[in-house]
Amino acid sequence: MTVSLASLRNHRQDGFTLIEILVTLALTMVALAGLLSLNVAITRGNATAAQSSEAVAFTKSVMEEIRTAPATSLGSTGPFSTPSLRDGRNTTFVIQAIYQGMTLIIGDPPNSTFKIRVEVSWLENAEKLPAGATASDILQFGPGGAAANGVGCDPTVGCSNFHRIALESMRSTRNGI
Repeated sequence: MTVSLASLRNHRQDGFTLIEILVTLALTMVALAGLLSLNVAITRGNATAAQSSEAVAFTKSVMEEIRTAPATSLGSTGPFSTPSLRDGRNTTFVIQAIYQGMTLIIGDPPNSTFKIRVEVSWLENAEKLPAGATASDILQFGPGGAAANGVGCDPTVGCSNFHRIALESMRSTRNGI
């Protein structure tokens, strides 16, 4: 049985060529790389949101501790007046309360009032800090800090991975906040 050249030309092959498979594989790899970078960005965003939520919770709990402290203990040496570290789930937070005293001559006797500002600061990449890091090691990345003058940091704003949340309140020596 002989096969003619004309019948071979008319015979249609099923399937894909090697070039078609390679092009499809290349397009699939580009799409997967895009999805992977999207996944990394979403994971980073979720971690930042979780750290922010944890910082807000710390800020509220510290403000509540200050609110329940006796009014006589407030001032430059009041609770959390020195920066202190508090470990979160994945981050170490720096907590500091700033007291600004003022005297209001209203009523009898005069009323001493404090403006209380609770600040919670943290670094997004805190794992880069050495073991045994102190509060000042973290605060140096904030505005005006020594590390904020480094490459890639704006001295007026601080480094991009430095975050701070603050809550302010007023407290009278005669009554609560």
